[in-house]
Amino acid sequence: MTFVESIKTCFKKYATFSGRASRSEFLWWSLFWFVFLLNILAPFLSSIVYGIIELSNASHNLPTNNGYRAILLNISILITLLPLISVSIRRLHDINHSGWWLAVPLCAFFSYSIELWLDNLRINIDIHAQTVFITIITLFVILYLIILLIFFCKKGTNGNNRFGKDSLQ
Repeated sequence: MTFVESIKTCFKKYATFSGRASRSEFLWWSLFWFVFLLNILAPFLSSIVYGIIELSNASHNLPTNNGYRAILLNISILITLLPLISVSIRRLHDINHSGWWLAVPLCAFFSYSIELWLDNLRINIDIHAQTVFITIITLFVILYLIILLIFFCKKGTNGNNRFGKDSLQ
């Protein structure tokens, strides 16, 4: 699958969480999302919008607002985040793993949330125990990301699997 085909496929399957995605579909979409969208397109568009707003505000002596760049970047991320999640789940399906593997970081999020909640309640927690807890959770997340990277780079299951037919056929 080429770069353009991958982008078209991911937008066509915007919120399709069933089926399978080939390595090339996933990797081309990831390249698009991380490199192109976040580093090239969003700053470029935000600069154009920001420049237009600056000119408009300068002619009317209105205060400027640097928040427009962040708003545009957030909108572009939100538009493309769901296809990123769906192609990631379909990629996991291609190697015969459940899409629930993507939910593992929620455990770390809830652990951090509980720790912050306890800290806000002023419950006396030993600072050493708190540091160890955060370190363990951080190491867990790093290990998880390494495992996920290995999963995403693995060759897909040949032929049909429990998630559907081969994505390359």
